[in-house]
Amino acid sequence: MAGMIFNVPSLRQFIKTKNTVVTIKPASSLQTNGIYSVCRNPMYTGLLFIYLGLALIFGNWWTLILLPVLCLVIHYLIILPEEKYLTRAFGTSYSDYRKRVRRWI
Repeated sequence: MAGMIFNVPSLRQFIKTKNTVVTIKPASSLQTNGIYSVCRNPMYTGLLFIYLGLALIFGNWWTLILLPVLCLVIHYLIILPEEKYLTRAFGTSYSDYRKRVRRWI
């Protein structure tokens, strides 16, 4: 449920603003309102909570052990390159947003 608290509002906001959730397509606008005013990466945060919940429900301890690895992969291979792109695309607007809102919760 915690994952859905992050994912549903973030997806709804992307649909409302007609922005793309596909990371290889260019962003048409910077998301800074709603759930994005609390966390810069609510979709990734929500997915990690869902992953953690499923691991606990099904009792896959090896999945819990791999959770830190998944966090590192998401951080270094997805979030950091995405932040570089957003800095280029939105400049000071994104830099100001980064100063106000944390990357994770």
